[in-house]
Amino acid sequence: MAKSIKLALVGGGSSYTPNFGEILVTLKDELPIGEWVLMDIDEQRLEKVATFTRKLLKSLNSDIKVRTTTDLCDAVKDADFVVTCIRVGQAPSRILDETIPLKYGLIGQETTAPGGLLMGLRNIPAMLEIAHAMEEYSSPNAWLINLANPSGLLSEALNRHSKVKFAGLCNGPTVVKEMATGALNANPKDIFVQYMGLNHLVFARIFHKGVDITQSHMERFYTWIEANIPPLRTEMAEIDIQKFAGWFLLGPYPRFYYLLPEALEDHIHMARHWPQFLEYARAQLGDILKDIDPTTLPTRAHFVKALEDLTMDLYEEGNFAGYELVKKSRGGRGYAEAGLSVVSAVWNDKYEVHGVDIPNNGSFYGLDRNDVVTATALVNRSGIYPMALGIDMPRHMLSFIQSAKNYELLAVEAAVTGCYHTALEALIANPLITSFNQAKGALDEMLCANKANLPQFSQTIATLEQGRNPLKA
Repeated sequence: MAKSIKLALVGGGSSYTPNFGEILVTLKDELPIGEWVLMDIDEQRLEKVATFTRKLLKSLNSDIKVRTTTDLCDAVKDADFVVTCIRVGQAPSRILDETIPLKYGLIGQETTAPGGLLMGLRNIPAMLEIAHAMEEYSSPNAWLINLANPSGLLSEALNRHSKVKFAGLCNGPTVVKEMATGALNANPKDIFVQYMGLNHLVFARIFHKGVDITQSHMERFYTWIEANIPPLRTEMAEIDIQKFAGWFLLGPYPRFYYLLPEALEDHIHMARHWPQFLEYARAQLGDILKDIDPTTLPTRAHFVKALEDLTMDLYEEGNFAGYELVKKSRGGRGYAEAGLSVVSAVWNDKYEVHGVDIPNNGSFYGLDRNDVVTATALVNRSGIYPMALGIDMPRHMLSFIQSAKNYELLAVEAAVTGCYHTALEALIANPLITSFNQAKGALDEMLCANKANLPQFSQTIATLEQGRNPLKA
């Protein structure tokens, strides 16, 4: 590798980009950034974010230079690390992902079926385009670090349809380590977390100085979350379910599998969370949220878009309140830290342990060696290696994971081939969907609604728009 790093951030118009800048400053002794390129297809948004990021770096007395481009090949040329934060269709498509499923009695969420499927169908072709550009133009030892959702689907697509070295990341492992450290007032080096599962269906066991404290400290963990991340606490599975599983369930997503009817009801009435969330955010951020009316925001997607629009306005003004809004009010807490920590572990040959999405490679029984899983992995300059922990996972948890993996494999195939039958099969395989009619109704409407961003399904969409059934066409 070179003496300095070329880092490319694809999706550089993300509102989280300034957070990458701040963390790069804190890691300046570990990551010698020679060139930092922000790439995005939305040039106007990109320049807003880049201008604010430069202002933030200047305020931190950093000499990191930020360059922007809308040319993917230019961005990844000779890059050592490419970090991806893409969202094809941006916020409007996310709103479709979260609203249309509810009409059919299904969970409306951006990373799991059927909203997660549509997001995957949009993002996977773009992710593979990035990977293929890296194969041709990037450093021979380049790594792709993906932070985009749905991370499991994107990682599986990279694994099966590209040759790039990659790791998929979620902020969940970062938050769990932070939670355990904070709850115990412990040294982070004394905390070890075992991860097992798939992205957004991850189970963890937490150790302090070699002792498994997952069960014994469950109430303490929840108390810490209540005090430090109250919006997350309202979405998590109840403590009784955590104790039944015997593992710590990361984030709100496992709750879908244990309490599907209740989770669906919660999604239907998602707006009832916003007053509490706004109260929490206003306590930290003051009056900048005063014009957001929670009664006009029926889903998380609407709420996030309102925050995103406000953030971009503040960035354009050069107002640092926009950056505080991103850090303290969005679900992306810890993403930049997670991504750049893995970059540092590779670059500096650290032999660190991280929770990442990578091929199973025999670390996890019950799935194929080539299936991507979320695993506890050793990271150094030579690669990322999942650990075989030798743990017997409860069978009910394994059943969830195997069903969800079949969904993921079918979803990736559908995204690459544009096959309607395979896309519908993916939804039928998903353990959160129990009705063929609900799955087909939601898929048909969502394909048509996302027409502009699904060229591989153009023939199917034309058939649907003619009022015909693609299964009979």
